[in-house]
Amino acid sequence: MKYFCGYQEKLALELRQGRPPEVWDEDLRAHVSGCRSCNDLLLVSQTLQQDRTETVQAARVASPGTLWWQAQVRLRNGAMERVTRPIAVAEKFALISLTSVFLAGIAWKRDQLFGWLMGLSSPPTHSGALAAAPPLIDGWTTLLMAAGLGTVAICAGLAMYLLRDEKNL
Repeated sequence: MKYFCGYQEKLALELRQGRPPEVWDEDLRAHVSGCRSCNDLLLVSQTLQQDRTETVQAARVASPGTLWWQAQVRLRNGAMERVTRPIAVAEKFALISLTSVFLAGIAWKRDQLFGWLMGLSSPPTHSGALAAAPPLIDGWTTLLMAAGLGTVAICAGLAMYLLRDEKNL
């Protein structure tokens, strides 16, 4: 450390030893009150010591039992997150697949669906008989729906297998 005053080395030694200014020799106290460099060194040192004391008092260390309990909770939460991550991915995949199949079915049969809905809202005819609406489900629709659901089930099962296998690696 570079000193600008001959007393700064003595002052630094007193400050490192932690002695309060009241126990210093009279000559050093008189010099510090008159020397701007030594006074600045004393002020900075006292400020840092006060800050350190306040920080140590404010930092409350929990009991070992509490620390252990918190560590166990964090470990369990981490383990639960790692376990549920593949399930969440599979759920998202299934939801996206199901939504896309549903929207594709609506888009494909929109004319028949619209006609059926309009038939429900129209008043009955004078004869009391409702007009025959085309059926929503015919042979091809059933076959395509079964094939779509089977594809979703196979893809979901494959995704679960791959995610579970990836976790074991």
